[in-house]
Amino acid sequence: MMSAALEFPLLFDSMIYSSMFHRSVLYSSKACPNLQQALPYKLRIIQSLKEVISNGSEASRDEVIFAIMALAWNESVHAIPEKKRPFNTPLRTVRWINVYGNVDAVPTHVKAVLDLIALRGGIENLKLSGLAEMIEG
Repeated sequence: MMSAALEFPLLFDSMIYSSMFHRSVLYSSKACPNLQQALPYKLRIIQSLKEVISNGSEASRDEVIFAIMALAWNESVHAIPEKKRPFNTPLRTVRWINVYGNVDAVPTHVKAVLDLIALRGGIENLKLSGLAEMIEG
């Protein structure tokens, strides 16, 4: 995915923005998607999406789907304090379920992702490494 990100700046900005969201979850008590450092990337994602979508021919690219997913699922998370338990299963954090289970996805972005996947003919037609797995979760 990194080589694709170097060729398509929208994907690169989306990966950086998503990484900043994850970092804020790891190192603070609540995720703040409007971190000052993340805002330039979010703005570039929005501007690039506007250009690509208005072009039309590249609107359903895998990279565009990833970028919309970055905006949809990296907006806000409800920080729920973990309860003290006598035994903490290692599965409580598997695949970031403790984070993504508390995320409020933006419904219009989720619909856009689903519409673009349908336009591509289904999830099996996505070629970007790891994208289908992220969607299937």
